[in-house]
Amino acid sequence: MGGFSNFAISFSIISILTGAVTLYGDGLAKGGPAEMAFGWPLVALFTLAVTASMAELSSAFPTSGGMYHWAAML
Repeated sequence: MGGFSNFAISFSIISILTGAVTLYGDGLAKGGPAEMAFGWPLVALFTLAVTASMAELSSAFPTSGGMYHWAAML
């Protein structure tokens, strides 16, 4: 596998845009417009809480190893 092919596969797996575009139709079909209007902001709020927790941990324990080291310390 060449460098560009490896990048393309990695980008398609990690890309937020790819996941949002492919799952948008499924969420709209199964949940309707209410799920899009209330579900996505609610999930974004919970994701923001996880992000704030990780930011707090990274400022309290600034070491290499990230979450593995934090879990060992906690």
